[in-house]
Amino acid sequence: MTVRTRATLALLTLNLLWATIAPVSYLALPLGETRLTAVRFMAAGLAALPFVLRGRRPSWQDVLRCVALGVCGYGIGYVLYLEGVRLAGPSLTALAAAVEPIFTAACAWAFLHEGMGRNAAWSFTLAAAGAWLLAGAPRPGHGGHLFGILLVVLSMCAYGFYNTLGKPVATRVGGLALTGISTLAVGVAFSPWLFVGPAWHAVPASAIWCSVYLGVIPGLAAYSLWFYVVSRAEIAYAAIFLYIQPVGGAVLSWVWLGESMGPVELAGGLLMLLAVFWGTRAERTIAERQMAPESRR
Repeated sequence: MTVRTRATLALLTLNLLWATIAPVSYLALPLGETRLTAVRFMAAGLAALPFVLRGRRPSWQDVLRCVALGVCGYGIGYVLYLEGVRLAGPSLTALAAAVEPIFTAACAWAFLHEGMGRNAAWSFTLAAAGAWLLAGAPRPGHGGHLFGILLVVLSMCAYGFYNTLGKPVATRVGGLALTGISTLAVGVAFSPWLFVGPAWHAVPASAIWCSVYLGVIPGLAAYSLWFYVVSRAEIAYAAIFLYIQPVGGAVLSWVWLGESMGPVELAGGLLMLLAVFWGTRAERTIAERQMAPESRR
């Protein structure tokens, strides 16, 4: 199996896991946005801690970079995302989520000097049009909770910084170490909110388990896969796959939460999947070389 094939399979897997974030976060909202953030990231950080301690020890400079990336990019981004989902609903946020791949690729060009092929640029445009249809083709005056969408756009920008600026750190310390340290830092930063809000016995157990799932599976596992891939690939290639996320999230919201999904939304989802296929078929941005040994975990 080539490096490109392995990277493609990893990107498909992690984006399907990320597709569960919107509906599962919606189910976990009885915890409250800040408490949910604390539980999610603390669970991910504690799950990763044994593997991080057994691996190679990063420098203090890289530890501080992981902490800063986690709190500023991942943690704050997730709080904004939760509030946006609460206001706009898990399906409508698919429109705003279209910002993340474009912003991620733009950050890679600006900060890491990674190029973007013409094919990828057209794919991003096609996928953005698909995202608009997936959200129900909203227009000015559409009851789409504009402020909620704006918050999700800001959260996607924060994720874009984390996705991109984490690459050089992950190349040095490993994707699991970066994700583990950054998530634990967010959990500690938000730990005071564990004691704020409704009494724990009044919170549904399902909401707690949903938050733990969010931390360990689409958080720790999926982000470790992301940095595993982008340490070996151009970010523009990986970013195209991010459009699988809102399509999967919309389908799961339709199945689990009863969100509406008519012919227009279906056409938008198919258009986004076509953009992913088109953008990845012609782009040759995965280096065909033997993978470097992964950091000891």
